[in-house]
Amino acid sequence: MTRTNIIIVKPKIRVVIGIATLILLAQWYLLGPYSAFDFHRWGISSPNQYLSSSPFAGKDPCEFGPKIMEIFNITPQGARVTFHGVNVFGLNYKVYDPSNQLLTSANLKPTSSLITIGYPRLQPGKYRLVLSATTCEGKSEKYFTIPHDDATKNSRLQASNRPQWITKGMDEHLDLRITGEPGNWLLEDFSSPALEDGYEFRYMINSDLVKQSTPLHQYPYQSDSPIRVWKMKTKTGLESVNRWSDKVMNYFFSTDAGKTFSYNVTAGIYTGIFPKGPSKEFIDPIPDGYDPNLKTSQWADLLPPFKLPKGHVFFVNRGEWPVNTMLSQGVTHISHFQLPWEDINEVHRLKQAGLTYFDVQRLENFLQLKPTNGPDDYSKGYNKRWWPHGPFDQQTSIQKANEIQALDAVWIGETLENASWIQQDVPMWGWFYKRLRERYEAEFGSRDIPYYICHNYFQLNRDLITKGREKAKRIIRQPESESGLGVYLKGGTLTSTNLITTSVYLGAPDDQVGSVYKDIYDMILNKSMGYEAGIFLAGFHEWKPNNLFAYHYPEGTFYTYSKLPLDPNVIINYAFLSQVYGKVFVEWGGAGKQTRRDFSPQWAKGLWFPDGTHSPQEGFPYYSKDDGYYSGYNASIDLSAFGIRLYTESFGRLQGNAGSRQYLPFRIDKGPWIQPAQEAADEVVDAYYDRRGFVYSQSKGGKTAWFYLNSFADNKKHLLEVKLPNGRIESRTVAGNSVHVTIE
Repeated sequence: MTRTNIIIVKPKIRVVIGIATLILLAQWYLLGPYSAFDFHRWGISSPNQYLSSSPFAGKDPCEFGPKIMEIFNITPQGARVTFHGVNVFGLNYKVYDPSNQLLTSANLKPTSSLITIGYPRLQPGKYRLVLSATTCEGKSEKYFTIPHDDATKNSRLQASNRPQWITKGMDEHLDLRITGEPGNWLLEDFSSPALEDGYEFRYMINSDLVKQSTPLHQYPYQSDSPIRVWKMKTKTGLESVNRWSDKVMNYFFSTDAGKTFSYNVTAGIYTGIFPKGPSKEFIDPIPDGYDPNLKTSQWADLLPPFKLPKGHVFFVNRGEWPVNTMLSQGVTHISHFQLPWEDINEVHRLKQAGLTYFDVQRLENFLQLKPTNGPDDYSKGYNKRWWPHGPFDQQTSIQKANEIQALDAVWIGETLENASWIQQDVPMWGWFYKRLRERYEAEFGSRDIPYYICHNYFQLNRDLITKGREKAKRIIRQPESESGLGVYLKGGTLTSTNLITTSVYLGAPDDQVGSVYKDIYDMILNKSMGYEAGIFLAGFHEWKPNNLFAYHYPEGTFYTYSKLPLDPNVIINYAFLSQVYGKVFVEWGGAGKQTRRDFSPQWAKGLWFPDGTHSPQEGFPYYSKDDGYYSGYNASIDLSAFGIRLYTESFGRLQGNAGSRQYLPFRIDKGPWIQPAQEAADEVVDAYYDRRGFVYSQSKGGKTAWFYLNSFADNKKHLLEVKLPNGRIESRTVAGNSVHVTIE
């Protein structure tokens, strides 16, 4: 073996090898065979292993390198390395501990001089990296140090001009660091998780999708709007995490479309807010004093009192806030389940005043249904176990409407899911709602108290804007052409209701791109059919609940498994737009004010890392010991309130003259002027299919409120020029997918 290796070596290095051989023989004679070469230094256990597995055997020397230049972004589970090499197309790296014990080894194919290495979670200390070529003969090594926890934490202390995080996952999945200054930030991912062959890192920064084989590096974020970054490992070329494949019938499902991170986590996550920059071009929805580090809803303690115009609805859960505080701070209705039932007279007063909300009660409750014995049977489209005699007849339907006691001024039902659901086009609903509407008119309408009746919090057969540009425009003008809308039109079973809410119940996280346009279209359509419109929003993605959120305690950090939060900008956008294009906004699922931090042992499974440990431990000390518990925090309620107040500070000041609303001409970066269509939802449809923004305005008494929205935007600065109704052209800087709102 040795002779063969020497014979194939080029003549120009035979002299070098000859001298090296003499030195080795001398060491062999003086020190013994296993001291002549430090085999453990190379991660091999014997001379025979070296001869049989050496990556250098039979290879020409590299033209240069690979030489390690710098090891940086060092964490307990990985680092980034720059090297210099000429015609080096394959690499092997090995990491050794101080006793020369091999800790990890891996091969990779570099695409640049910057590589990412990963290794098992290591304790603080000094380690050695050996970088070897696999396509030629060459290597180098360099020592690096993993800092102690205190040093790592100190390096991440947020200065006064740094962002504050709302939700944050594990650093080993996504370790986002931000440098720069207001309006000109740079994002860097310091994490180094292993990336399997055939997969890539998939980042979404607000609405901007980035796919690459290396961690995020020096990404420009030229905005001070809130931020969401999520990161996954997905198959190279994957279209969407909402559509795993466009080549097979079951494209929503795939066993290999993505790979999980450690602890079976789907996505690394950060959401947060930035400090206010010097720009005053648009209204900042984030109030002074907001501190997401408190990890509880706080909007009602921060915002000055505000009030929506009559007939508008804003609902969020109240938590520990008193009813009076909620009503003085802009909330219009209190959930039936959150009324002060210890004071029945106050409950009666609130209901009589039209200040209560029928909080998505299920139809088996308000129709007093009882299941029969036996299996579920959907042969008739509904479950005969719950409807053994079929839908109610007219007399029973009217009787059920009469049995509803103590009406709530806002009724939103849950009727299209669960085992008891029944189709919305059965005649019983027409009879039921006709009588219920008569009662509502007598109870509230006769006293000039606005009321709303909504059959279900979401509607079937929507996403109508996606049916094509021209068809989407035609549906709003001819809703009868779309069969799914028949229940709302003349003769339909739901014509006695007067509110249709559009649910924001998003699935995969990249499904948010364009979703706001879809739902604006829906609200315009609902109003065109004669109904009031609104938004019913869940502040999380109904998708993959295996993502970790960090909560810090004096003794350590607890990570709970949860669903990904919505982009903060999207929540603010929806709350604001619900009042511009409709009148109703309901946030569902977010917790109100909570001062306790004790999680539920049943619902909040997670990982507990006491300070100084590097693996999860038993004995999390903050599990609740009673029925009350902490729900966690994703800021959905706070952000919703910020969006509602953004409306009251702009469009809400100019109510009462709907005819003054119009879309405005604009252009971006000195490009061509866009002359918007004014009829129906045409401008929104065009913006959706052109993947661009639009400008909408309302004028009254010499003032104009207007907003610019681009849900498809990148995160770079752009020059926006808008032609106002008075002919004046305004120039502003815009960036990102947040709604940019002003009044002048």
